[in-house]
Amino acid sequence: MNNNSGEVFTKPWIAEMMLDMCGYLPRDDLTRKKVLEPSSGDGRFLEEIVQRLCSSADRHGVSRDSLCDSISAFDISENNVAKCRNNVSLILRKNGWNETDIKNMVEN
Repeated sequence: MNNNSGEVFTKPWIAEMMLDMCGYLPRDDLTRKKVLEPSSGDGRFLEEIVQRLCSSADRHGVSRDSLCDSISAFDISENNVAKCRNNVSLILRKNGWNETDIKNMVEN
């Protein structure tokens, strides 16, 4: 917990488990679903969501252009938004995205 703001940051295994439990699985066409993250923090859930979305898109032959509308995320802290964008950018780079597409995804 961040003692100054009362924030609690989710452990990666908890984010994975919760996404599994709600059926957000890469074997399904996740590009047909919309995700709203109202308190992104440093992006713990979004990292897993983006990884699953990329895997799903590859599996189902969906272009990356259509993925930008799949996720909306917000946070009250500008510092958290910057961390989250950086963390999501790293995931996208690992998935072979170019810098232009990464910028479109994390800034929209």
